[in-house]
Amino acid sequence: MRFSANIDEDVISWKTTKSPIILNTIITKISPLVYSIAHKYNYKQYDIDILVSEGFIGVLHALDKFATNNISFISYAYYWIKSKIMSFASKISININNNITVDYQEDQDAYTLTKCFNLLPIAYKNILESRYFFNKTLIEVAQEHNITFAQVRYIEQKAIDYLKSMIINEFRIKASYDL
Repeated sequence: MRFSANIDEDVISWKTTKSPIILNTIITKISPLVYSIAHKYNYKQYDIDILVSEGFIGVLHALDKFATNNISFISYAYYWIKSKIMSFASKISININNNITVDYQEDQDAYTLTKCFNLLPIAYKNILESRYFFNKTLIEVAQEHNITFAQVRYIEQKAIDYLKSMIINEFRIKASYDL
């Protein structure tokens, strides 16, 4: 599998500009690798689209963490893509109320997270999207919403706490149905 030689240049350019056009170019160039790894680790016959989505999350994580040392971005991204796909495919066990153990696939967890995230108040959702989806700093988010960075940090923490409580309630509800 061959990749464009200038993907490292695109990554460096994206790290300085955060341009969505450059990000789209990087995603397009690295897509064959993501699909290849997703197909390679599709041993439990998960929905391939979910594995590919996890792979792209790995790409975004690699973009965020990549430092231009003596390694190509493709080599660095391979690790994160594979890691995200494999961690998705593994089972997790959640202990609820000491005695009840419920096994969930991570795709069910992702569904629960998405469902709960969509139920968040709009202010919480906007702050979390800015911070975690668009990787903006506290100061950038504060300027975007015309509030102080301390308020952003406070709202972010409240949103995370609220999201956690909703997810825990979802698991409790699911566990009571499974009894």
